[in-house]
Amino acid sequence: MSEIANLHEELLNFLLQWREQENAQGKPFTFGLRKSNRYNRLKDGLWFYGNDYYLALSFWTGMDWKNKTPTIYFVHTVDGINHLEISLRDSEIKHEFAKRFLAEPLNLEVKKGRLFKIYERGDLIGSLKQFLLEDKLIIDEILQFYQELIGSEFPDLGFGFIGNSEFEKRLTKVLHYRTLLSEVKPTETLDALRSFSINNFGPIKHLKVTDIPDGTQWIFLTGENGTGKTSILKGLATGLCRNNDDGEEIIMEYPDFLIDLSLKISDKIQSYRITPWADEDDVSWIPSGFAAYGASRLTTESSPATQHIVDKMEITGKATFGLFYDLGLLRELEGLYYKWSGTKNEETIKELTDYIRETVVAILPGISDITISDFGDARVPLYHEYDPVKNEKHTAVQFSDLSSGTKNIVALISDLLIRFYDQQPEIEDPSEFKGIVIIDEIDLHLHPSMQKQLIIELTNTFPAIQFIVTTHSPIPLLGAPKNSFFLKVERDRESGVTARPVDINISSLTPNLLLTSPIFGFSDLFNKDLKESMNLNTEDHWAEKQVHDRGLDALLKKYQERKTRSTND
Repeated sequence: MSEIANLHEELLNFLLQWREQENAQGKPFTFGLRKSNRYNRLKDGLWFYGNDYYLALSFWTGMDWKNKTPTIYFVHTVDGINHLEISLRDSEIKHEFAKRFLAEPLNLEVKKGRLFKIYERGDLIGSLKQFLLEDKLIIDEILQFYQELIGSEFPDLGFGFIGNSEFEKRLTKVLHYRTLLSEVKPTETLDALRSFSINNFGPIKHLKVTDIPDGTQWIFLTGENGTGKTSILKGLATGLCRNNDDGEEIIMEYPDFLIDLSLKISDKIQSYRITPWADEDDVSWIPSGFAAYGASRLTTESSPATQHIVDKMEITGKATFGLFYDLGLLRELEGLYYKWSGTKNEETIKELTDYIRETVVAILPGISDITISDFGDARVPLYHEYDPVKNEKHTAVQFSDLSSGTKNIVALISDLLIRFYDQQPEIEDPSEFKGIVIIDEIDLHLHPSMQKQLIIELTNTFPAIQFIVTTHSPIPLLGAPKNSFFLKVERDRESGVTARPVDINISSLTPNLLLTSPIFGFSDLFNKDLKESMNLNTEDHWAEKQVHDRGLDALLKKYQERKTRSTND
């Protein structure tokens, strides 16, 4: 265990003992535990919020969506600082409430939009005991006393007490990960593709890829337009879906294919051969979770413009529809309530939609929240946008009013989550989903900063899902984890489509180097108007170029001054 994980374990043991004592006296005692294994935090033994440098313990509900922290929490850092903090940057209402009712009784200091109080340095348990016996009781009393105000004068306060049922659910999850952590050899969690061959599939004659490293979470396919990247994705989707309800439509288009797959499933290598004439009994494996997306990801099934299409074509909801057809219809929250209302109870629907909301908000930097509004019989999600640079909120809008890049990600993540919840109904936390996701042109519609960030966020949010994607941009590769696998796709008349593994360490490469590397194969990156007499900027950062330019200007100025003096002399 790491140093910070040891602190989490020590704190958990202490709080469980404290809870037992309090409950024995008839005093309900709950505390905040981490809800999701995102970033593999629970797998690493981090039972409470925080990171590798601090832990954050809260005894109340409510999160500051800007700081990604609880609203009121006790903090302990690895260098021994203990303090109470009330984070208020995301809400003027919370800020007003805390200043009026909490600041003076708790003797809090104000600093950069936060209220805080420092305790004794070094002793975590000692400082926490002091907090539990003094300041926590004050906060509880104030919140209890002002419950009526919270419901009227402060209707959107957003924090309160942790219910026992919610606490028990999170504790059960933490104890499960605690047991896994104690195992001598933890079971490998990534069910993933290890090798494949595709034959007689459209432009693909004979294509074989072997030795995909164990634990590879990302497989990137690059290559020029028309080389066959999408055909490879379709071939893989056909192999993975031959045994489910997508099979018939795929086989009609490619009647003579032969696909071999080798996958690692639950720590064992399993191989399968898929052909159009194979009976269902011949193919026993179905992906525990699977989704596939084509380049069109801006339209959802709930869009009024597509309702007539959804009604007439039942295949639109199938896993590979968006990959094989130009019109990709994705599922999102608006249609979710109607779909789930007949199969799940209201509490379960709320729990799952909360996970979907939290996941989308965590991944998208420009979305602060998603709320559900009732319009007649329909429940419509509203997306609360904000500008992180100007720190300004915008009016909440419907999905159709979002930008293309934001629509792309919202629809992709929502559809992925909904499909996996249907396929793996026993799971609530998205980080525990297993399976394979195929995405064509993952960089489509996205600003470069989001191209990189999307890879990072998908990696952290779905650590047990393998992603197989195509891209025309080097920017997504800047977010690729260390265990990524790269295939350069090429095509010629004699061999058809081929895919060549590129063994290269990309961790220290810039976009320019990636473009000229074997992954993309550019011969040059110069502007068409560049002339031999012009200076080529080779700095790695724009700020360096500005310094360089100022330096040249200074040299030219000195040269002109010297030339002028020489002429005058």
